[in-house]
Amino acid sequence: RESDGEIAIGINDQGLQELSIEGRTGEWQRYPQLPKGQKQPRELLLAGDSQAALAAYQALKEAGDEAASEAYLNQQGLALL
Repeated sequence: RESDGEIAIGINDQGLQELSIEGRTGEWQRYPQLPKGQKQPRELLLAGDSQAALAAYQALKEAGDEAASEAYLNQQGLALL
């Protein structure tokens, strides 16, 4: 998407690189680099590790992450059909 907001790359408190994007409301969205060896829930699911994927998605949901929202998961599922 096109955006007039700023984009910054830096190091977060855990020492990982972090991409920060200024949203339309002026709030910053932060996207930290995953620690080495850590897989995203989708990668776990596609690798056949459904229990680990479920636990990872539940952790995202508890944190309020949009990647675990019903709308996002439905969209991803429909895209795989």
